[in-house]
Order: sequence, then structure tokens, then C-alpha cells
Amino acid sequence: MTGDYTLSYRNNYYVGQATVVITGIGKYTGTKEVDFEIVPKAPKINTAKNSAKNTAYLAWDSIYGVDGYEIYSSAQKSSGYKLYYRTTKGYSYNALTMKRGKTYYFKVRAYKVVDGKKYYSSFSKCKAIKIKK
Repeated sequence: MTGDYTLSYRNNYYVGQATVVITGIGKYTGTKEVDFEIVPKAPKINTAKNSAKNTAYLAWDSIYGVDGYEIYSSAQKSSGYKLYYRTTKGYSYNALTMKRGKTYYFKVRAYKVVDGKKYYSSFSKCKAIKIKK
């Protein structure tokens, strides 16, 4: 139904903690506040390739206003991802010392620190890189 409540928001423009306030109107009274998090947009990997004998190269979209990115890697597409590298500079990375002849899967997420707390984006879609022998 429409017209039974109003919505108002606090701190809902930037990454961090935000609040929606629901207030009953007309035949309804009462107020409910609900906190929620605003997180950065997920990066998109644009380039994922084998750039040298045992090197994987990744490049992704820059997300405005974030403090850095985390790169996760796995030898399996659907599981086993571990933090491979964290960067606060740029939006590309050369992953060195990969085993030749293997396929690696990578995904990236952005983060922003607000009042000492890290807010993470969703992960990018994973990209496979086969390392040449």
C-alpha cells in the first residue's frame, strides 16, 4: 500500500554506514530505523592474460574514491580462492612466479576505509589465465 508510511535517509551518499527511517502516517504511527551499508562498486577485469613465461597480467576498471583493491587467486574456478595481493596504487598487476602449464583463476574486489572499518565491494567475475609452458 502507498501512503501508509514515509521514508527518509541519513548518510546515504557515500561508502559507509547509512540509515533508513520508516515513519507511519495516516492511520499508522511509529518509527523504525534500519542501518545498512553502502559499499563500493565491484571492479570489472578488462584484461587477463599470460604476459611472460610465468607471469599473469590483470587490469581492471578503476573505481572512484576507493582506497585499494584485493586480488584473489585459485587453481579451481569455483573454490579455494585466497588473497594473493593487496594494492593501494593503480588498477593492474603482474602476478609473478606462477607455475608453467597451469591455469589460474583471479577475481578482484575494491575496498574503502571509513572510520577505521573496511567496506568491501562484491568480487569481479573470475577470469582464467593459462600460464604457458
